[in-house]
This record gives sequence, structure tokens and C-alpha cells, in this order.
Amino acid sequence: MLVDACEGQQLDLLVVGVLSQGEYFLHAVFDQQGASSIVKLIGKVKKSSPHVMAMTRVLSTRFMDIMTHPTARDVILQCLLLFPAQSNKVLYEKAILHFQDLAIHEVGCKSLNNCIALIDGDQRVRLLNQIADVSDFLSYDLYGNYVVQNVLGLKDGDITSTITDCLENEFIRLAMRKEGSLVVEKCMEASNNGIIRVAAEIVNRPGAAFRLARNQFGNYVIQAALKKTKERGFSSFYDAIVRRLEPRRRALRRTAGRKNVLSIMEADDE
Repeated sequence: MLVDACEGQQLDLLVVGVLSQGEYFLHAVFDQQGASSIVKLIGKVKKSSPHVMAMTRVLSTRFMDIMTHPTARDVILQCLLLFPAQSNKVLYEKAILHFQDLAIHEVGCKSLNNCIALIDGDQRVRLLNQIADVSDFLSYDLYGNYVVQNVLGLKDGDITSTITDCLENEFIRLAMRKEGSLVVEKCMEASNNGIIRVAAEIVNRPGAAFRLARNQFGNYVIQAALKKTKERGFSSFYDAIVRRLEPRRRALRRTAGRKNVLSIMEADDE
């Protein structure tokens, strides 16, 4: 292929020619063969090349379209992986600008998680804080919840605290939804504060413990709450959850997921 054969001045001329045809260049990234060739070209362009900034600037003009396309996204990801941070700032600014639309898109949520893994400095702080600030909305979304889970997985104390604050009084509702239950479990994995906040809501909300225990998704959350409070030494919360489940023990035996919930409780009975 032409890209493979080019070096030095020839490569520079090729890049100049490609970038001078901006619309054709952008059209090519959405084509499987075109995207593959551009990814190779990015790999050959030297980091110090004057064309690097021009390339990221051109790509930034269609950032949202590219990052929500299953093929085209590879082009920008290659830039983020190989080009210097300064050259990629224009792309990260677009990620910050469009983070919410990316988060709730089937392909965009993956692209946003890729950006989170690579972004650094002040831009990283801004992006994570903006995600945390709307984590209640994203946690209910089919795709957005994966972004919240990813951010919680970073175990950044300040960001995790913002998310748990944002989800306060939502833990029970979230726990009974497929996407939300995973977020609640991640909150408990991310920090002791997350365990306490979730456990407190289970204990203080009348009937919540039993509703979770018999729910298709909530039973995983109640299991996690029992295990985490016990493992981390939050015995008062563990005991309080057990007390709320104890009167419904017989009903739990007829409930889906009962065996795992009961096995945790009954381990202490032995």
C-alpha cells in the first residue's frame, strides 16, 4: 500500500495532500478501508511532525460523528494513543463538550471510556467531575451506566464521593434495575463511604431490604451489602439489614435468589 511505502519527505507530501482534502479525508474515516489506511498513516507520522496538530484539528470538526461510529472511532483513538498530549487537547476538549451525548450512545460510551483512560491533567479533572455531576441521570441509562461504573472503578476519592452524593436516595430504585444495580454495587466496591451510604438507605427505607432480596437485580445488591458490611467491619449495618430480613426469612425461601441471600445470613447462625 502507498502508506506502507512512504517515508521521510514522501510521507510528508502524502500527509499534506491528504489533509488538504479535508472533506475527503473525513469521509474516508467512516469507510473500513479508509479508516485502516489512516490509522496506518497516523502510526507512521512522527510525533514531532508539524502535521500532527493539523490532523487532530481536522478530526475534531467531526468528533461526535466519528466517536459514535464503530469504524471511524479507531482513527481518533489512534491519535490519542500515539500523538503528544498537546496535540490531542483539541480532541479532549470535544470529549468534554460532548461527554453526555457520548455516554448515552451505544458506541459513544465505549469511546468516552477510552478517553477517560487516556486523558490527563486539568482536562481529566474536568471530564471526571462533569460525569460525576450527572451520574444520577447516567446511572439510569442503558449505556451511560457503563461510564459511571468505569469512573467508580478508578476509585478516585473525590469523584467517588461526588457520585455517591449524587445518587443519594436513588440507591434502592437503581438497585432494582439491571443497569442501576451494577452502579450500586460499584459504589460499594469503590469506597467505605459507598458501603455506608447504600447500607443506610437499605436500613432506613421501610421494606427496602426485602424488596431488594426478592428482586431479580436487587438481590445481588443486598448480597453485596451484606458481604461488604461484614467484611469491612460495619457490624451495626450488617446486623440492621439482617434484622429487617429476619421476619421474612420464610418468604425469602420462596424468592428467586433466596439461596445466596439466606446463605450469607445463615452462615452466622451456625
